[in-house]
Amino acid sequence: MNIDGGINECQMGVLRGLVTAAILLVAPPVLGHHSPVAFDLASTVTLQGTVSRFDWRNPHVYVYVDVSDDSGEATEWLIEADSTPLMSRSGWTSLTLTPGDIVSFQLNPAKVSQKNHGLLVSVTLADDTTLGRRSGGPPPKATAENISGIWDAQGNFRKMTRSPGVATEAGTIARAEYTSADYPPAACVPFATPHISFIPYLSEIEILEDRILIKNEFYSVDRIIYMDGRDHPLNAAHTNQGHSIGHWEADALIVDTTLFADHRTANGVGEDDGLPSGAQKHTIERFELSDDRSQLNVEIFVEDPQFLAEPFTVNTIWDYSPDRAMERFDCDPENARLYEFQ
Repeated sequence: MNIDGGINECQMGVLRGLVTAAILLVAPPVLGHHSPVAFDLASTVTLQGTVSRFDWRNPHVYVYVDVSDDSGEATEWLIEADSTPLMSRSGWTSLTLTPGDIVSFQLNPAKVSQKNHGLLVSVTLADDTTLGRRSGGPPPKATAENISGIWDAQGNFRKMTRSPGVATEAGTIARAEYTSADYPPAACVPFATPHISFIPYLSEIEILEDRILIKNEFYSVDRIIYMDGRDHPLNAAHTNQGHSIGHWEADALIVDTTLFADHRTANGVGEDDGLPSGAQKHTIERFELSDDRSQLNVEIFVEDPQFLAEPFTVNTIWDYSPDRAMERFDCDPENARLYEFQ
């Protein structure tokens, strides 16, 4: 194993036509978790409407917009954005939108929905300012002394690589039975390793005398890596993030984790994959600075004999981000349930 602005009347008519067409194309309802796979990312709808509600909460910011068709009949659209940390780093605040604002949206429409629903691409405000949902960009390049500090996974989120996981019979059955009602974040349950490491959020590493703390911004996950030579305990409780022990190989941190609690989606290729992880899951992570010390290479080996017929490895990269600050991610249960758009 190698662990290395303004809109004139003519434009308004065009926008209304696009909105009307989108409404007519809405399909019958089904359950569906609202990750990007729930939206038609190849299609963009532009609409203008009046903000009726702006929910600055987690895990997703939502905008409710009243859109009028040519007859003057208003239809409410639900526009999904990202979490407050990602939106903040893209120029948003809780006061960016207020009820009564007339703004123009670009969005990817839902593939299947009983309501008019879309994934935010951008919004143009009355002063012609345009904001995206994830447009904060990578941090300025900086050089780290060691692996401690703030690291941002957003810039390399889509560059993550992994070998394909092969499911056991139990894994194949579990994956086939998976529905969006099983999705843990909809119940405010965070992802576990490896998924927690390659989502586009900040992480902070703090090196102490006998332990290392790894904090992830998503759902405010805190991990303790014991560095005092102890082994994993016997017959201990299984937890969402498991029990981690570590050691150094030169400047690289090696983290060994067991005692994971069962998790419904933790071994899948994507968050909607539905391949769970079980109590026998074991991971080995390697955190190592890049040659220019501006990035952290993260490699994770995963084995889980209950659901994986063979181990897999996932690789991702974090950018050193000393000028960025971790934000609290308080999961709102009511907001999280909107993952289940029924």
